[in-house]
Amino acid sequence: MQAADTYPPAADDLFPDGALAHRLERLVPPDERARWRPWIDVVLAKLGRGLERAPERRDRRWLRSLFLVAYYVPPPVGHGAILRAL
Repeated sequence: MQAADTYPPAADDLFPDGALAHRLERLVPPDERARWRPWIDVVLAKLGRGLERAPERRDRRWLRSLFLVAYYVPPPVGHGAILRAL
Protein backbone atom coordinates (compact mmCIF):
# COMPACT_ATOMS: atom_id res chain seq x y z
CA MET A 1 0.00 0.00 0.00
CA GLN A 2 1.35 3.42 -0.98
CA ALA A 3 0.93 6.67 0.92
CA ALA A 4 -1.46 7.94 -1.76
CA ASP A 5 -3.75 5.00 -0.93
CA THR A 6 -3.97 5.86 2.76
CA TYR A 7 -4.09 9.65 2.80
CA PRO A 8 -6.30 12.12 0.93
CA PRO A 9 -4.55 14.14 -1.79
CA ALA A 10 -2.50 17.02 -0.37
CA ALA A 11 -4.60 19.52 -2.31
CA ASP A 12 -7.64 18.52 -0.19
CA ASP A 13 -6.02 20.27 2.78
CA LEU A 14 -5.69 23.52 0.82
CA PHE A 15 -9.37 24.44 0.65
CA PRO A 16 -10.43 27.51 2.66
CA ASP A 17 -12.07 25.15 5.16
CA GLY A 18 -9.40 22.45 4.89
CA ALA A 19 -7.11 21.06 7.56
CA LEU A 20 -4.20 23.42 6.85
CA ALA A 21 -6.44 26.50 6.98
CA HIS A 22 -7.78 25.40 10.36
CA ARG A 23 -4.28 24.78 11.68
CA LEU A 24 -3.10 28.20 10.56
CA GLU A 25 -6.17 29.84 12.08
CA ARG A 26 -5.41 28.22 15.44
CA LEU A 27 -2.08 30.08 15.47
CA VAL A 28 -3.95 33.38 15.37
CA PRO A 29 -5.81 34.77 18.38
CA PRO A 30 -9.58 34.64 17.72
CA ASP A 31 -9.97 38.43 17.60
CA GLU A 32 -7.21 38.65 14.93
CA ARG A 33 -8.55 36.00 12.52
CA ALA A 34 -10.31 38.45 10.21
CA ARG A 35 -7.04 40.33 9.76
CA TRP A 36 -5.04 37.14 9.08
CA ARG A 37 -7.61 35.43 6.82
CA PRO A 38 -6.36 37.10 3.59
CA TRP A 39 -2.81 35.93 4.41
CA ILE A 40 -4.02 32.38 5.02
CA ASP A 41 -5.96 32.44 1.72
CA VAL A 42 -2.89 33.60 -0.23
CA VAL A 43 -0.67 30.95 1.38
CA LEU A 44 -3.19 28.23 0.53
CA ALA A 45 -3.50 29.47 -3.06
CA LYS A 46 0.26 29.60 -3.58
CA LEU A 47 0.72 26.12 -2.16
CA GLY A 48 -2.06 24.86 -4.42
CA ARG A 49 -0.37 26.37 -7.48
CA GLY A 50 2.92 24.84 -6.42
CA LEU A 51 1.36 21.39 -6.21
CA GLU A 52 0.03 21.75 -9.75
CA ARG A 53 3.57 21.47 -11.13
CA ALA A 54 4.05 18.38 -13.26
CA PRO A 55 5.74 15.55 -11.33
CA GLU A 56 8.67 15.44 -13.74
CA ARG A 57 9.41 19.12 -12.97
CA ARG A 58 9.43 18.66 -9.19
CA ASP A 59 12.94 18.96 -7.86
CA ARG A 60 14.74 20.19 -4.75
CA ARG A 61 14.21 23.84 -5.65
CA TRP A 62 10.48 23.22 -6.10
CA LEU A 63 10.26 21.43 -2.74
CA ARG A 64 12.15 24.22 -0.98
CA SER A 65 9.81 26.79 -2.55
CA LEU A 66 6.82 25.02 -0.97
CA PHE A 67 8.37 25.32 2.47
CA LEU A 68 9.09 29.02 1.92
CA VAL A 69 5.64 30.05 0.67
CA ALA A 70 4.48 31.34 4.05
CA TYR A 71 7.76 33.23 4.45
CA TYR A 72 7.36 35.11 1.17
CA VAL A 73 3.73 36.14 1.70
CA PRO A 74 3.80 39.40 3.66
CA PRO A 75 1.90 38.92 6.93
CA PRO A 76 -0.29 41.66 8.40
CA VAL A 77 2.02 42.02 11.43
CA GLY A 78 2.94 45.59 10.53
CA HIS A 79 -0.67 46.57 11.09
CA GLY A 80 -0.73 45.39 14.69
CA ALA A 81 -1.76 41.80 14.01
CA ILE A 82 -0.52 39.05 16.34
CA LEU A 83 0.58 35.49 15.55
CA ARG A 84 1.38 33.03 18.31
CA ALA A 85 4.68 31.21 18.10
CA LEU A 86 4.62 27.64 16.83
